[in-house]
Amino acid sequence: MSIQRFFQGDSGFVVSLSEKARKIGGIDLAGSYLSDGPYQPSAELFRELDDDSIRTLIPPYGLPELREQIAMYLRSNYERTYDPSEEITITHGQTQALFACLLAFLGEDDEVIIFEPAAEYYLPIIQLCRANPVYVTLKEPDFHIDWDELTLAVNANTRMILINTPHSPTGMVMSELDMLRLQRLINGTRIIVVSDETYKDLVYDTAMHQSIAMFPKLADCGIVISSLNIGMGLMVQSGFCAAPAEMMKKIRKVLHFSDGGHFVPLQKAMTHMVPDRSRIGGLAAYYRKKKEYFVNAITERTRLTALNSLAGCFVLLDYSQVSTARDTDFANMLLEQYGIAVAPYSAFFHDKQKRNLIRINFARPNDELEKAVDILGCL
Repeated sequence: MSIQRFFQGDSGFVVSLSEKARKIGGIDLAGSYLSDGPYQPSAELFRELDDDSIRTLIPPYGLPELREQIAMYLRSNYERTYDPSEEITITHGQTQALFACLLAFLGEDDEVIIFEPAAEYYLPIIQLCRANPVYVTLKEPDFHIDWDELTLAVNANTRMILINTPHSPTGMVMSELDMLRLQRLINGTRIIVVSDETYKDLVYDTAMHQSIAMFPKLADCGIVISSLNIGMGLMVQSGFCAAPAEMMKKIRKVLHFSDGGHFVPLQKAMTHMVPDRSRIGGLAAYYRKKKEYFVNAITERTRLTALNSLAGCFVLLDYSQVSTARDTDFANMLLEQYGIAVAPYSAFFHDKQKRNLIRINFARPNDELEKAVDILGCL
């Protein structure tokens, strides 16, 4: 039977908008990739590799030296010790990591709590695992978790809570108090916490990233998923997951039968980049300034309103003063008439109801942002 029956709605809509913008030579502000940054990976890191490295694939768990560097990073930043040989696995981006983690632990009729708005790929992966999604909506205007609503959503069938902090697309960052509440909520249950921490390196202002690795009871029954390429200025997708050894065995079993290995030169280059914390600090400072530049331009030159974002590379814009159209129709209009791709806010909800927000990726060259602001200012 076709797996298509497990999908609901128009998954991949944001990706399709990005593709259309690139085909027509437009401005892609919809995609989630970073196409502008302060660092370009040094070619010297790759030139120093010998021919054997270039022709070699490594096991699906990743280069041992890279896993050791990640273990050192986690211990230094979160005071949690992970065994690099048994508790850390390198993946082809955070999406593959999430897929492997969910497939390893979810069964038919298990329930997974997700917070909406949520990344487009969360729901399809849950459905492919034949599990049931349970939705908890983040509360505007600061997109906080309603802990009463979350508590009511938990029951005997709850197998997993999927959190995303820093959050995409809102830029919300879960606080220490949030983590302590989550720790109390799952105490004495069989619930696994999967924490997507893709944008951990892009946190601004006074916000502080709180990893589940910092909280013993969460780390003992949780899985950290994160990106490697974002903090290194790399376009190619690369990520990792970290979990207790018994949990990682199940995750690796999924990867063993679905992944042929990794490209050695890339992982050797990343091994040299992980310890460079000045790079991460510079990256966050760079994107904070770019966010401020873009938000100021939107505020001064358009009738759109930018919502506050504490992290990541996205800003939500309220367009209610210029149009009453559905966000999907508004996004299609911008693409067809002006060549600008933006992500409709409803794409990150299962019900796809009308909303008056669009998501903009500001990690783009300034000339593209300037052109986009000029066009939006004419609306």
